[in-house]
Amino acid sequence: MNYLKPKNFLNFMYRMKLSGAIGMSLLKFGDKEYYIFYDQHNNTNYCDPIELYIDSFIKNIINKNTLVLLEEILDYGDDGEIITLWPSTPHTVRFKKFFLEYKNYNNVIPFDIRTILLPCSLYFVKKIFDQKDLNFENLDLNKLEKNLKQVTVREYFYPLLYFLDIIEKDEYLHKKYDKIISNIKTIKKEIISCFKKIGSKDKQQCNKIYSHYKKIKSRTQDFYDSYLEKFLNYKLLEFYNLNDNSSIINSQIHKNFLEDSNFNNYSWIDTVDLILDSLMEFYGILIILCRNKDQTFLHSGLAHSSNIVWLLRNFYDFESVKDIGFTENNMHINHKINDIPIVSNCLAI
Repeated sequence: MNYLKPKNFLNFMYRMKLSGAIGMSLLKFGDKEYYIFYDQHNNTNYCDPIELYIDSFIKNIINKNTLVLLEEILDYGDDGEIITLWPSTPHTVRFKKFFLEYKNYNNVIPFDIRTILLPCSLYFVKKIFDQKDLNFENLDLNKLEKNLKQVTVREYFYPLLYFLDIIEKDEYLHKKYDKIISNIKTIKKEIISCFKKIGSKDKQQCNKIYSHYKKIKSRTQDFYDSYLEKFLNYKLLEFYNLNDNSSIINSQIHKNFLEDSNFNNYSWIDTVDLILDSLMEFYGILIILCRNKDQTFLHSGLAHSSNIVWLLRNFYDFESVKDIGFTENNMHINHKINDIPIVSNCLAI
């Protein structure tokens, strides 16, 4: 399709019915437009009839003047290396296929960096150590359980702590996590480059994005100093059994993580989840500011899109233009996703 001027995009989308998003927020900063889509990953309550999946819509607006950010991981690795939590939901399957088709396109960016910050998701750690709900196809549970029982706390958290420069380089672990470390180095270089690029154009926004990063690092440092450091040589299983593994913020939207006064009251699992989510959301915002395209389209889960929109509105001073469907405006500041009903996964523009 031909490139559309920013002011014409809503007209272009008028009367569209998109399956695969429960809401959209349109924001502006200067003359740039930002379309943030909200997803409910397990929701198949699509438009009837299905006219257009959102991945097909996005495929038609890709050009040199647009940026597409997706909650997809940086590296799917070899077959069986990455386990998808929503393997049969049509729109999530389509998005993965779409991303794999366009992953080498410069303006289609995956921003889920969480899988390079820990060698194995806490989701699987908790499932295996608790021996609950172990129904995952294409996953060698015996092998994973054996590896997790052998790993130390230091080994498990090393990628995250190295990423934030909280611990020094360990040659042995660098080699052990060679592929993960390679991705981490790439992202760290990109972060530094983007800080410089943003600073050359808008010093105020550069100060904000740098402050955003420093706050996440500071909270991670506090968690390490006051809690994690004394357990570094323990086996992860020992650490797990010795500490509170409950989750008082299970599936909770936490739009104000930067100033959350309850941070020190969370279990270690809650704390790590919040840190990982906040780093992913920071990275998404960093790329938005760094690429500075005429139109940006971001699609991610309800919690993450809600957090990102809240930050763009309240921390980065983006202007609100329009909200359609179920959006950040529908959410309380600390709202549990588990309390949200399955709404229509059909976005009528």
